[in-house]
Amino acid sequence: MSGLSRIPGRRSLAYMSTVTEIKAAISQLTLEERAEVARCLHEWEDDAWDKQIQQDLAAGKLDGLLAKVDDDIDHGKLRDLP
Repeated sequence: MSGLSRIPGRRSLAYMSTVTEIKAAISQLTLEERAEVARCLHEWEDDAWDKQIQQDLAAGKLDGLLAKVDDDIDHGKLRDLP
């Protein structure tokens, strides 16, 4: 049954392979279920983002950017956010 999964609390099997199908399925969820999906996606995105930043820092990919920020600070080129 590859690609098939039982949805907790539902009686049928679901198979979704496109964003359109996923969006349609989400529209059928309760507000609480939608909030749970949103939390899950948000955590997933943050984890991937955090991991990438850590890897880029360790590899020195951000050294130039950080040096420019330090230089801007040293030369008073910062301004408050609106």
